[in-house]
Amino acid sequence: MVKKAQSSRGGASKGAAKESSKKGKSSNNGAPGSKARAQPAEAIENHLVSADTQLELRTQQLLLDLFARTFSKELADSNLDATLQIIKGALYSRDFEAAFSTESHLASYACRWSPTRSLCYASIIEGLRSHLGDFNLGVPEELGDAAEGENSRCPSRPLRMLSIGGGAAELAAFSTLLMHKSMGSTEIVLVDSGPWASVVGRLYDTLTTCTARQISKYTKHPDDVDARPVVAADSMPLTFSQVDVLSIDKAQLAQLVGDRPLLITILFTLNELYTSGGIGKTTTFLLNLSSSVPIGTLLLVVDSPGSYSETGVGAQARKYPMQWLLHHTLSKSLEDIWERIETSESTWFRLNDTLTYPIPLENMRYQLHLYRLVRSPDEKHTPE
Repeated sequence: MVKKAQSSRGGASKGAAKESSKKGKSSNNGAPGSKARAQPAEAIENHLVSADTQLELRTQQLLLDLFARTFSKELADSNLDATLQIIKGALYSRDFEAAFSTESHLASYACRWSPTRSLCYASIIEGLRSHLGDFNLGVPEELGDAAEGENSRCPSRPLRMLSIGGGAAELAAFSTLLMHKSMGSTEIVLVDSGPWASVVGRLYDTLTTCTARQISKYTKHPDDVDARPVVAADSMPLTFSQVDVLSIDKAQLAQLVGDRPLLITILFTLNELYTSGGIGKTTTFLLNLSSSVPIGTLLLVVDSPGSYSETGVGAQARKYPMQWLLHHTLSKSLEDIWERIETSESTWFRLNDTLTYPIPLENMRYQLHLYRLVRSPDEKHTPE
């Protein structure tokens, strides 16, 4: 289990300082205990997140209550505001070691900025369901029509999700897939350079040991009397690897990726890699990743929009947009082995006015790019 750390390699700040400085129209500046304000996310290009795929409010409130229960000690701490100001100041200065040098800073970060992120990510993941079906979870594809009857009882394969720079927000968002009866088990691998294991571990324990009723005093639904935990631990195995993704080789990447198609997420992390690790190292990482993943793998990149995600290069500090660097690497450098199937340059995620959380939360804005690996880098490519 993990979350952001001293170095941004693997995703340190997740843009927390940027997010807090860009409040939406419905942002709430009220006292602790007031409602978190905002509305459901607006539709993005190609309708990846639309009204019919928006995560239901009951689930959104459950996620907020999950954070409130897990980090109740931090939320009740009279020094929380002062700690958050220290973290924000360090993030503005890009001093990630100062921002995340203590466990109290890590937990404070998670209880303040991860809740909104988790709702945004969960809504995006909800919109990915049609694409996730391409992984042929359940009955193996080669059985075809003959898979019915006795063969239909063969065990399903878990959906594998690898999150580069992943932590509390990603874990909470991914867990919503298990809250649907149609989804089987989900294997989650979080990778980050920092020691966030204990913070995400606390969140995982709440998810896998508490019922919805124990977590959420606001949820009013007959299903909440169910004595089972919100997510069964055996249906959501979790692995955390504390590594710097810019320093590992192809073999190590291949071990993280596995041998079957999966969903890889780089959420509010790629721009940090470009900025702190440099374009050269980050490009090498993307190339190595591309040569390590099986055909059919999905790559989801979400980050701050516009000028917030630009990288300076050379003495003249010429600025390159993150999305241009990403697409140039995945399409031009690799001769179109990746197919970009969804994209959005700027989308608002707005919290619904009915949602509640112990401290104020803000809306957030993001850019999104979804790719599918359509052929191996080793295949010969003949231009059409």
